[in-house]
Amino acid sequence: MYFSIEYPENSNIVWVFDKIEERGSCKLANTFLLTKNDILDYDKETYSYGEFIIAQLEQNGDEEYYKINKRILQISFDLYFEKSCDISKMYFLTARKTSIFKIIDEIGIDIPLVIGGNTDNAISEADYIKLLQSLPNGYEHSLYDKARVCTALKKFFCVEKDKETTFQKYVNSKNLSENDLSDIYFEDFDIQRYEFLLKKLKKMLKTENEYSEKDWQNEIIKFIKIIFPKYVLSEKEAIIKKNDYHNMKRIDIILGDYDGNIDIVEIKKPESAELLREYKNRDNYVPSVALQAAIMQAEKYIYYLSKDGIEAEENLNKQFSKKIPSCYEFKIRNPRAIIILGRSENFSEEQKEDFEIIKRKYKNIVDIISYDDLLNRLKTVVNLLKNQNFS
Repeated sequence: MYFSIEYPENSNIVWVFDKIEERGSCKLANTFLLTKNDILDYDKETYSYGEFIIAQLEQNGDEEYYKINKRILQISFDLYFEKSCDISKMYFLTARKTSIFKIIDEIGIDIPLVIGGNTDNAISEADYIKLLQSLPNGYEHSLYDKARVCTALKKFFCVEKDKETTFQKYVNSKNLSENDLSDIYFEDFDIQRYEFLLKKLKKMLKTENEYSEKDWQNEIIKFIKIIFPKYVLSEKEAIIKKNDYHNMKRIDIILGDYDGNIDIVEIKKPESAELLREYKNRDNYVPSVALQAAIMQAEKYIYYLSKDGIEAEENLNKQFSKKIPSCYEFKIRNPRAIIILGRSENFSEEQKEDFEIIKRKYKNIVDIISYDDLLNRLKTVVNLLKNQNFS
């Protein structure tokens, strides 16, 4: 299977091949990352067209599927299209020319996605087309932009045309039919997704030493954004200003929810930090030095963010302006912290009780989560989904 690009006679695609030659790759349509090895054919005289291999044909029982090259789409899951699917470039792109499957990957779908055919859990091509049609088109994006501008201007002026109402009416007119997509498929899909995450986390905990601190954090963030679905994006190395000493502090990771409100997260590898001290203090198990340090660090970051308020918001939005959507802004509204560290699986009943008291003590500011807490949350979700599916 190949991806073809053509240009009129008065233009050409020589720039594509020049970029591949100079940089080793070239991204087309903000989706396809192509290299020299992907080139199938091109017009060597006029450079008016080029063809690039993006998939290989594989046999699965009585059916044949195109397996899309994950490297080209920059995704982590396997993607298959049944051979008879009428595949076009629009199967890969949204109205704003962003990669559909890159968005799916960021959401956290780490199991194979099959479109067409009769394999288990495959999405029919018709359902996939309906899904594409349900995405915002260019007109809807235009209405949304106008609605946002209208909302902002109404704080200062009396506007003649209420674009907010226009946008809302359009959205209301686009309601999907209950039968447009299979509910059973999504339930099965969720079960498989959470089972995969559970299996992956168990494996990570057994092979912790194979990960650097940075790689470990990158993986755990994916779990957080699924277990806590209110968070829609994460950014690293957020710079905040500490006004008292006029120097800069960096937050390893910040999380943004649907409304732009930010929280912070501290992630430590499990074996590098204990949760409780080994010996009691006045007949109580108390937080370990590592846990106390993580709590103190989180509280300091929250203090700096809250103290600087609007200035901190402006600094964060400026720092990440090229990474976050233009319609999205970070806001500082009573930020909280999530701390993930340590194991609690071997706690005695007394240690479990004291650890729960510690968590509740800081709950208004910090959510302290052990890796066994993460495992238990994933197990609970899987069991609930399975029971719901059979009820």
